[in-house]
Amino acid sequence: MILETTRLELVPLGPEFAAELWAIYADPDVARYVGGDSLTPESTLAQTERCAREWAERGHGQSAVIWKKTGQLIGRIGLSAWPEWREIELGYALSRSAQGHGLATEGAQAWIDWARNNLTDDYLTAVIHPDNAPSTRLTHRLGFTLGRKDTVKGTAVNVYYLPLNAVPTPASTPNPTSGCAMPEHAVIINLSLGEEHFGSVKARETVRALEHDLAAILDAGTLGYFDGDEFGGGEAVTYLYGPNADNLYAAIEPRLQAVPLRPAHVTIRHGAPGTPERICHLR
Repeated sequence: MILETTRLELVPLGPEFAAELWAIYADPDVARYVGGDSLTPESTLAQTERCAREWAERGHGQSAVIWKKTGQLIGRIGLSAWPEWREIELGYALSRSAQGHGLATEGAQAWIDWARNNLTDDYLTAVIHPDNAPSTRLTHRLGFTLGRKDTVKGTAVNVYYLPLNAVPTPASTPNPTSGCAMPEHAVIINLSLGEEHFGSVKARETVRALEHDLAAILDAGTLGYFDGDEFGGGEAVTYLYGPNADNLYAAIEPRLQAVPLRPAHVTIRHGAPGTPERICHLR
């Protein structure tokens, strides 16, 4: 079974993807919360073999995630059975280069849609380390809520639930500070770093100072929250989310105009990835 989204192709994960998946796991930032030092080329091969067996036995499992733009494997997303808990988990791991583009949300939502139409289970789970803030925010955006605290191999985890028989609210996410549901609007800031791939030290310091100020603006009210950044290819990309993209942009626009890095533009999106976007170029 192959699932397809606007930007992704999700194909059954098997041992033929083991070498490419290990190249992703070899990044400590990727591996930190999905196995850490226990991940090796051998254990990755064994994992993909288990995934292939699960597909054969259950008709679903983890998918290899192919980014259509590049044709390359960027990670895995899909369902995994926990027999000891009698639960099905939605889990993922993406390469650092693929993070921050809404791809995890896009792939995970495809699996949620499939599960609602094909599983008889009452809910899906997401098993997340308490320190894994990005994955926690993703579960919130997908509509999961904290169900219980548990342990896996001696490590404390939070287990989130997503009912499958409930009518989903499109593009919803809780504010991590209030716990209240709100639409997932996005404000994505692209700043030029000049000719250097990751920018000069001064350019990076300028971006960090901007992000510090933006976080202070957001912390002062209920506009939204800062969700990380990406550096590379001569630009810095900063991600902000909140209940109203227009209000969020209006609050930060004066500070953005003061940033000397140009060219620069802001993408304003009133919903989940795939929603029509508006581009504002900074003068």
